[in-house]
Amino acid sequence: MLKKMTDDFVLFVTKNPVYLLCSLAYYLFASWSLGSGIWAYIVILIVYVLSLAVVFSPLGEKLLRVLERARRVETNQERELLFPIFHEVCDELDQQQIKHEYLTICVIDKMTINACAMGKHTIAVTKGAMELFSANELKAIIAHEIAHILYLDTIARLYAMVGNGIYSLFFIVLRLIMFVADVIRSVESKSKGLALAFQLVRLFVDIIIFATMFMMQLAMSIGSRKTEYRADWFAFKMGYGKELVDALYMLEKVSLGDNSDLIERMTAKHPRITARIGRLEKLLAEEERAEAPYAPR
Repeated sequence: MLKKMTDDFVLFVTKNPVYLLCSLAYYLFASWSLGSGIWAYIVILIVYVLSLAVVFSPLGEKLLRVLERARRVETNQERELLFPIFHEVCDELDQQQIKHEYLTICVIDKMTINACAMGKHTIAVTKGAMELFSANELKAIIAHEIAHILYLDTIARLYAMVGNGIYSLFFIVLRLIMFVADVIRSVESKSKGLALAFQLVRLFVDIIIFATMFMMQLAMSIGSRKTEYRADWFAFKMGYGKELVDALYMLEKVSLGDNSDLIERMTAKHPRITARIGRLEKLLAEEERAEAPYAPR
């Protein structure tokens, strides 16, 4: 298992060097802000390595399923709807000789319209998506989500939510404890001016740290939007292009429009629905032209 985790980590950072660089900057600033010599770097490094171990182990996927409230398919209606669809898409993977690990389908008890992939094995659809989309549209959506697993996009999500989540929580708690201790010392200190200057330096470092975290989130959001286009392309190559376009048109119809501000648009994990539809329609048009017989002269 350790070798598999190591291989997955190497493959992930090879394909996502920006994530590693942002994490390294975050680690250096966070460790330096804690002060007190080399121990801070060692402690933070140990916590970070342990958090990454969780990400690349089966535990990370299980934690994400708990956080997303994804459960096994339980009722007869869910089985009758999801299992034939899911197995058909998996059979299509095998027919096209696309290598994949064991995959399972789960349900999220929310009426929001969504589907997601988790870790290396789990595809989950919400009750809302099951109610809204037709069987063919669900096939396209499942193919899209399987692409995220095959291209390791789901590891990036685990990396952000679980790995950096554990790491950030530990750092924030430790930093808060040290801040309170510094305030107490500054009140008791005779050289209050020096203590105040030290606190200002710490505050400046904290601003840099949170700015680094924002830049990391921005980089991950840009990468996430690109992976959505790639997953759409995968579903198209699987033969579900038209069905995915139909699903996206339905999703656009029931959506409330884009009222997001600039920051929300910058950190959005999905491209505009219309942009995705436009790309798929171009692919479908090119495919149709390529398959059309030559017109007689």
